[in-house]
Amino acid sequence: MGAKEILDTTTVLATAGLAVLAGIFTYSTYRIGKATRLMLAETRTATFRQIQIQSWLEFNRRFDSAEMTAARKELAAKLMTPGQRPAAQDQYSELVTAFFEDLGAVYGEDSIHRQLAKNTFGYYACLWWEALKPYIEEQRKLPPGDPARFGQFEKLAGVMRREGETFSAQEIADFLAGEAKMWAL
Repeated sequence: MGAKEILDTTTVLATAGLAVLAGIFTYSTYRIGKATRLMLAETRTATFRQIQIQSWLEFNRRFDSAEMTAARKELAAKLMTPGQRPAAQDQYSELVTAFFEDLGAVYGEDSIHRQLAKNTFGYYACLWWEALKPYIEEQRKLPPGDPARFGQFEKLAGVMRREGETFSAQEIADFLAGEAKMWAL
């Protein structure tokens, strides 16, 4: 075997070796890319879940705040008094309805942990909706006449209500009595 043949053989072997290494690098790059995509998907899911839980914590804090507790208490007392209805734009009714309207909007966008929200606020959303329904219907008729006013609250109460669940006038009265007697935190 001459020098040219040795050089040609060496070149062929080196080229084959480089091709094998290129294949190994290509496969490794593919695997790294796949692992990176998986890690990004897991990070995105964990971040989304963290945002949902953070939203729930914020709504929980807001619901239990002294301001909201006082508003719920005052509004319940007004609703329990015969012939007494909250006036249009009443600060207490607005605070309570705005809370459930906001919660409904966030719930509808899946930006809150739904099971935690349902477990924490479902009872209140349904019963406050029932108690405030006449007030909300009046509000919807006020000029300029917005039939969608408090629509997120209405949807929220609908999705949080158990199938076939209804509330009697007595259950609503008992709920309002409990809300009227609560103490500020």
